[in-house]
Amino acid sequence: MYRKSALAVWAIVSLLALVCSRRIPLQGTRQELEKAFKAKYGANTMIVWNNATNCVSRLDGKFATHHVVTDTLAAIRVVMGFLKENRGLLGTGGTDLRLRRVWTMGVGEYGVDFDEYFEGIRVEHAETRVELQRDGTVIGVGSRYVPDINVSVVPAITLIDAVSAAARSFAAEPYVPRGSAPSVGLVIYPIRSESPVACHLAWCVDYGSYTYFIDAVDGSQIERRQNFISD
Repeated sequence: MYRKSALAVWAIVSLLALVCSRRIPLQGTRQELEKAFKAKYGANTMIVWNNATNCVSRLDGKFATHHVVTDTLAAIRVVMGFLKENRGLLGTGGTDLRLRRVWTMGVGEYGVDFDEYFEGIRVEHAETRVELQRDGTVIGVGSRYVPDINVSVVPAITLIDAVSAAARSFAAEPYVPRGSAPSVGLVIYPIRSESPVACHLAWCVDYGSYTYFIDAVDGSQIERRQNFISD
């Protein structure tokens, strides 16, 4: 039973990667796309655009899909269909969206979360969340999707160099991982204060009570984030 469910989830996620394999350019002006979307789903729709990415960052309303959600797998199928059907407006389907989790938001409501990936590397702060009801009605989409990423995914500095850079910033001796590996990995880091959004290949390094993002090309520190632990 568990094996069948796991295989079913794997199949759906694999299909999603195919459906959402590349960015779909906007098919028309914002006004034309909004008009077509509202004609389909109703005028009482709130659409918020991100000017830096030229993508929709928030959709709110009631968008009928005519598919009842009976479990988490059904929720994934409904969301996949909605994203595919409306990717001309949403722009998602881009680089790559991968399922992170499906969760219940309340009585009769689901949330389906995705992370964006580029060339197999996760894009930091680039989540997409779709909220829907058990009757299949999508009630909200929140997206921090980053389109048109164009960076090399080959780091110029090593993991050891990145950890050492984080250690120097932490005013500690450079740390060379031994035994159990630290939490270190490559990410795509978008600088959202720039327009268009500038993306950097970066090492994400957890060191002490901080997470560091070290530019994987020149070794500079992009961000240092304090990790707060709650009981």
